[in-house]
Amino acid sequence: MISAFASVILGVSSAAVASDTVTAPESGTFQGEVYVQSVSGSGCLDKAGFIYIGSMSYPGLSGATAYLRALETGNNFAVNSVQTLGIKTGKGTTHPSGDLTWTGAGIGGSWSVTGTFSATVVEIGTHSFVLQLQESYSGCSEEDLNIPLSRIGVNQ
Repeated sequence: MISAFASVILGVSSAAVASDTVTAPESGTFQGEVYVQSVSGSGCLDKAGFIYIGSMSYPGLSGATAYLRALETGNNFAVNSVQTLGIKTGKGTTHPSGDLTWTGAGIGGSWSVTGTFSATVVEIGTHSFVLQLQESYSGCSEEDLNIPLSRIGVNQ
């Protein structure tokens, strides 16, 4: 079921670009399901196939900083984390990239890593989008995330 869901999301990015017919998502708070598609490296914080709930403070396409917050739970396991995505290149486009700072804590300890990210924003409308996020940091050469996000709160 999960792989079918991921295939649907990935299929969207190879189809006609939604930006041809709709406006980009405006800044706001969005919630979605973070799916860890793949990892490469022995020090990756996530494992391929992990799924957890996340929210994103999204600055819009021309913004400088996005925040991805996640909660993960399991059997005797609970973690919360914040990824700060400092956009350095690609502002105003659907392909931003830049610096990553990822901090987290919970049962099992805490961490703070820095690295880089690149992303693709697949626009669905002002109230939803899909974020395909590639991250690299010490011990993890690539972590690929697919995150369908829907606006929460005001301006719905």
